[in-house]
Amino acid sequence: TGICRGLLIEEQRINYIPYSDFSGGWTEANGGRKVASYAMAPDGTKTATSISKTDGSVSGYVRHGTPISVTNGEPLIFSVFAKAGSFNFVEIGTDAFGNGGAGGTFDLSNGTVYSGNGTIENIGGGWHRCILRGDATSTTVTPFLRAKEFGNSNGESHGYHNILAWGAQLETGSNAKFVTSYIPTAGSATTRTPEYAGVQIQPTSSSSGFFFNPNKGTFYTEQYFPWDGSNDAMTRYPVSLRNISILVLYKNSNSNAINTYDNSTALSRTVTSPGLAKLAMGYEQGGDKNISYNGSTTSNTFNGGAWLDNYSEYYGYSANDFIIGNDNNNHAWIKKIAYYPEKMTNGQLSALTENN
Repeated sequence: TGICRGLLIEEQRINYIPYSDFSGGWTEANGGRKVASYAMAPDGTKTATSISKTDGSVSGYVRHGTPISVTNGEPLIFSVFAKAGSFNFVEIGTDAFGNGGAGGTFDLSNGTVYSGNGTIENIGGGWHRCILRGDATSTTVTPFLRAKEFGNSNGESHGYHNILAWGAQLETGSNAKFVTSYIPTAGSATTRTPEYAGVQIQPTSSSSGFFFNPNKGTFYTEQYFPWDGSNDAMTRYPVSLRNISILVLYKNSNSNAINTYDNSTALSRTVTSPGLAKLAMGYEQGGDKNISYNGSTTSNTFNGGAWLDNYSEYYGYSANDFIIGNDNNNHAWIKKIAYYPEKMTNGQLSALTENN
């Protein structure tokens, strides 16, 4: 989109399409044609494939050569990077895609969705990422794509007119509620390992690394969330101090609230997502804890009586990382992280997180 949202950290996902660049594993059907390594792809390599049809073929298309195993009823996301050639439209879909995701036609010249329940992202250089979301209606799916001159029909029997395609990706599973970044494959399904960002914590101010005040302070972060919390089955941790359960911001499964915990009571703020989240958490030994999201702040006195030094794992500062993602359970663009060695008041937190 051309917008710099910050450092992207992502959860574990699998691209189940073995040849994401169409160089193998895809079949020409009903007069469809493909020519691999035809043009420059978005990553600067000559790996984009030409998708066209033979002269006189109306409904020619290219499909995956073998069905891909999925779990019936679970979310599916099929995405392809495409660019207009001598044709301006591309249709993508699968044979077992329900709940609004059956298929979609995309206008590559204008960067719009012509029909279907898809979305399209402009990534520059004439390339767009075409995305379909839905639920599997079978235990196998067969992705396909078709070059089209017009959006409203298979039609156009003009041979050898084409679009360019690259980066096919099929994601599935209970947590596959949104598309993730491209995972290249070269002969087999490929897994992206979970990611997180961390800052090492040191026990004294004279040590190298980041020093924090264990008695009071404020953590602040700005993140872009792609997930809709109420429809996302994963528990996520936008901010956490490793091994310290009361200095954590988290959302539970299928919840649109960000919470923090004081060993007895969970403080909660409702998050309007996806979008930019400005989150802050303040703490003070013997006092209270507060949490703020985009200008909305709440606080509570510590009821549990426990504090950092009451946790056995905390002795010796075994909490050695301030992390985004809790090792693997977050997915966001990190725009900013800040730490203040003083606990801010509710008013100060609201001003800090005001989403102007």
